[in-house]
Amino acid sequence: MEKGFTLVELIATIVVIGLIAAFALPQVLNQFNNHQDELSKQQEELILESARSYVLENTSKFPNTGEGTTYCISLSEMVTAEALEESIAKSLFGESYATAKHFIASYQGSSIHVSLADGACH
Repeated sequence: MEKGFTLVELIATIVVIGLIAAFALPQVLNQFNNHQDELSKQQEELILESARSYVLENTSKFPNTGEGTTYCISLSEMVTAEALEESIAKSLFGESYATAKHFIASYQGSSIHVSLADGACH
């Protein structure tokens, strides 16, 4: 008598593995997508903080002339000034990062608020 698996046992094993994969794979992919979203949010927070620091370090270029003072800062300006690495700008916004996004810096009292906006500075 030969020892081994029958065709039915092999098919049953394959079906069970398939069912496990069918339920587990979407969960794994969902976790990966959540991680990517979290990473993008962290990167965006990092570049907003970089822009805020850039404005505060260049007060002669971006003076606080009172409540509501607003400045537009392009991503290419930040990269040129070495306030933001070009690789980060490219990874977040693609090769056309210079025209994809810009920062709006506005003074609110003695503090500065920086936000990210679409398009180039105007």
